[in-house]
Amino acid sequence: MRRSLAALVLLFAAACSKDKDKPRDTREELGEPIGAQVPAAGKQPSMSIALAVSKGSDPVAMLAPFVDGITKAVAKCPDFTDELRAHPFDPAGFEFAVETGKVKLTGRTDPSPGTKCFAAAFEGKEIGAPSMPRVTGRTEILLRPSDDAGQP
Repeated sequence: MRRSLAALVLLFAAACSKDKDKPRDTREELGEPIGAQVPAAGKQPSMSIALAVSKGSDPVAMLAPFVDGITKAVAKCPDFTDELRAHPFDPAGFEFAVETGKVKLTGRTDPSPGTKCFAAAFEGKEIGAPSMPRVTGRTEILLRPSDDAGQP
């Protein structure tokens, strides 16, 4: 009996240590996403932006600064817009953490030049106060077909 109990404890400990090594799917820990529609302006196309953050955090307070940061990053990176246009039904998704009020991208990103440019331009954007508790999340960006996209 003691041997079987000891073997069971060892198996349980081994299983737990294996779970620690597995990457976690953070989407399971996120609340319901909210979104924003951004109209075309100048050469910037119309976009749909979705934002989901850690369960228990309020995404509404973070939406406006996220939209502002994303639109500024998109404006700096025309290659990113071209990449999104090339895949009109495939949103660009980014996992992030907000620490001391600033965005830090945490997930792997597409190694394309446009995505690298966007990630560099978006990283470090102020989303909240420095005293803001750490929040994790995911944002997705999708270009919307529009007759006014890219018009002056």
